[in-house]
Amino acid sequence: MLAVVQGRSLLAKVHAELVPKQGDGWLSSQRLCRRCGAFSSHKDIRSTVLRTVYRKVTVKSPRLCSCAYQRTSRTPR
Repeated sequence: MLAVVQGRSLLAKVHAELVPKQGDGWLSSQRLCRRCGAFSSHKDIRSTVLRTVYRKVTVKSPRLCSCAYQRTSRTPR
């Protein structure tokens, strides 16, 4: 029984490190406009809580500004 508890604890620690890194990778891919290629600046950075199977993980959640193309385009975001 002790091995199961230790295994879960180790898996939760790995999960707590992995989820924020995956989130950062995804966020960096969202900084570029898909149409014009311009970088989006951010208004501020807050945090949000993701509930996972193992535990709650806090990740960064920036509020990105629209690029000039997105502000003039009539396509929905």
